[in-house]
Amino acid sequence: MKTGVSSSLLCCLDIGTSACKGLLVDAAGRIAASAREPYPLVFDGGAGRVEQEPEVLWNAVCNTIAALTSDRARAGEVTALSLSSQMGAHLLADAEGRALTRFVSWMDRRAEQESLDLAAAFPPERLAAELGATLPPGPSWALPKLKWWRDHEPALLERARYLAQPKEWIIWKLCGNWTSDLSSQRGLRHQESGRVSPALAQWAGIDPDLAPPVAAPDSVAGTLDKRLAEKWGLRFGTPVVVGWNDLAAALLGSVGLPDQPTGFDITGTSEHLGVLLPASICPPNTAGLGDIPFGKEHRIRYGVTSSSGRILQWYWEELRGQPGTPESYRKLEREIASTPSGSDGLIFLPCLAGERAPWFNPRARGSFYGIGVGHRSAHFSKAVLEGITFTLRSIQARLGPQVEAGEFRVIGGASVMGAWNQMKADILQTPFVTLECPEAGCLGAAILAAKATGLHGSLEDAAGAMIRTGRTFFPCREAASRLERQHLRFEKLYHALEPLFNESQNPETQNP
Repeated sequence: MKTGVSSSLLCCLDIGTSACKGLLVDAAGRIAASAREPYPLVFDGGAGRVEQEPEVLWNAVCNTIAALTSDRARAGEVTALSLSSQMGAHLLADAEGRALTRFVSWMDRRAEQESLDLAAAFPPERLAAELGATLPPGPSWALPKLKWWRDHEPALLERARYLAQPKEWIIWKLCGNWTSDLSSQRGLRHQESGRVSPALAQWAGIDPDLAPPVAAPDSVAGTLDKRLAEKWGLRFGTPVVVGWNDLAAALLGSVGLPDQPTGFDITGTSEHLGVLLPASICPPNTAGLGDIPFGKEHRIRYGVTSSSGRILQWYWEELRGQPGTPESYRKLEREIASTPSGSDGLIFLPCLAGERAPWFNPRARGSFYGIGVGHRSAHFSKAVLEGITFTLRSIQARLGPQVEAGEFRVIGGASVMGAWNQMKADILQTPFVTLECPEAGCLGAAILAAKATGLHGSLEDAAGAMIRTGRTFFPCREAASRLERQHLRFEKLYHALEPLFNESQNPETQNP
């Protein structure tokens, strides 16, 4: 055990799209151990199918916990397990908890038409009233997926007892209880009353009780199964904390509960950019971005892209033939650091698999524009990262000046890329701040566990004690006008190509 780490440890997991990440941390947020177990997406079946095997995710969770508790003396200090996980991935489970389907990923596009039908049936104001949140409908939502199952596999839906996301299913595997939290049920349950809208359930043709029951994220879902406790060397009766979805947990683990607008940039396969602020000063949402409660006294205004880490990985590994290793990505950083901003006029539109914010167009596709004989591979690298970042700039512009953030706290795997952090600061003209613990989803789960187990008296106290910032990247004012012009060209490119997307794409034959 590391020197200075206290004897009470919290085992915290973040079940992401591509890997399960885990930390052991103490009540001061200091890391005693870390582990990571990757797993694949499954693209077989065509027609926009993207899935994940439930047992593969479960084995990754088990392997991550086993790695964290391999030191049995340290395992004996664990006082709770707590989870964060990806949203928008759903499976159907029967009354005994057996998975009837794979997890249908948030990337899956089978319910694309159903999401359009939902938007047509319920205008934005009505949908916001039914859900207690402003959320642009998309095929990753639970309701369009349930409608798809109702229309295409009704017998399977009839056998289902629960619609479960990864955190809910893993909690059931850990302690035998079905428990979710209200935030993770957004798009299905009203974010204040907690009920499933009868009108929306009728539209989808489902029983509202398919949604697992909800509890506070800092409450205890149950105690760890004795056989698992013995296997991992943990105490019998170890509590399993309800936890939060990846967005909420990452915000808690990076921003806490601020008294003024504070920006966040959650990097990963996709990317969330937005502002967390007190509800009392949150203005009306006029741009159609996500707008949801965060606890009882705060709100989140944000956009989530489909075009971030996965696009960078595609470019670097498929087009450039480079390995996806830390050293290889450092080579990428050297390329972009040595290339002037603006990529000598080269623009990359990163909508390779449609786009969520800011366009909300599942049929959008990507392109390079402005290629000249003077462009070299480094220009393409720079343009790819600038294209992703211009998407974030478009989201920032739609947040509104009333919620302007004084800084963005950047977390997740890409937060270690200093050259990209600097690019973001330059393009968004706002400081970007890293954290000592880049796995904010895990840290957020730890903060919830610290409150649930009494290590801290409140979430505010826990966040204040456990979050520590790192390096700040300040914007370069000299590059501001050049990059803003390039961003305007980026938006013009999207709108110029938009009429072609519906003409040239057949979503039934395209893999994402």
